[in-house]
Amino acid sequence: MKRVPAVLAGILLIAALASCAAPSAAAPTPTPPEATPTAGTAAPTAPGSPTSLASIYAGRESHVLGTWWWNADLIRKAADRKIRLDFLQANGVTEIYLSFGGVVWDSQYRDFIADCTARGIRVSALDGDAAWLNAEGYAAYERWLAHVAAYQEAAVEGERFYGIHLDLEPLQNAEYAADPASMATDVARIYDRARAFCDAQDLEFAADVSLWLDDPALGTPDPQDPVTLGEYIARRVDTLALMAYRDTAARQFADAQPMLRIAQRTGKAVVVGSETGKVDEPEFVTYYEEGKAALVDQMGKLQILMDGTGLRYGLAIHYVESWFDLKD
Repeated sequence: MKRVPAVLAGILLIAALASCAAPSAAAPTPTPPEATPTAGTAAPTAPGSPTSLASIYAGRESHVLGTWWWNADLIRKAADRKIRLDFLQANGVTEIYLSFGGVVWDSQYRDFIADCTARGIRVSALDGDAAWLNAEGYAAYERWLAHVAAYQEAAVEGERFYGIHLDLEPLQNAEYAADPASMATDVARIYDRARAFCDAQDLEFAADVSLWLDDPALGTPDPQDPVTLGEYIARRVDTLALMAYRDTAARQFADAQPMLRIAQRTGKAVVVGSETGKVDEPEFVTYYEEGKAALVDQMGKLQILMDGTGLRYGLAIHYVESWFDLKD
């Protein structure tokens, strides 16, 4: 995470504790290292295993379980793709937030999404960059949206994205961090544009949100009334992806309460994210030290807690590469 001026030291202290280094992913949250194990370095998890998340869904008619897939290079080779998709399928994953763009060809995305479709997994296009708040960066954002639109038009049924998934962390933009009010409209137009784009393309819109976006210091002008950035985003998305990065279900649930209340107030669905990567943050933000069995145990408890909210919800694991390699 980039250091920013001390003007928002209080906010950023919370941010450092609340956010994991979500790649992109960012500037956008930095993309995880490219050094990722090749096919064959880990065996797929059996659905009935205590280290398989599929075990927490036994007896349920349906569920939502997502994961972020930042290193799109891993979809290019059949062997890399297969071993990871086998792992995700065995864990009961229903949706993937896949980094879209870069050096991967559109034809490779089409092959990958077709493979996912055959496995009952849907895929959304993922990206995010704090530089989008500036004029030059916003132009890059528009090019990314245009690429998504062109991809959708060229793809056939079973090869298309079901939505877009933004991972934008405004405080990683130094200008915004120094003076949020001066760039509030720049942040707002990112989400406004995404909403209009998704409506035009018949796509779902999801966005990653930190747990502290209900902070009044991050006020955002809305035609209806001035609101926190968290509420502004909630009013525009279909799904809030909460970066609830803690290493116990109880703490994830407790710290997510402000954003969960916003979701309830706006009637939006949520996915509650958990971190599994080795990050330059306090240990309590990730399940990296605890491993797969502890993750499964805590996700079962988190599911029970979320059942009581009345929200449409799912769980999500950040991110494929680290989850795949997480110790048992």
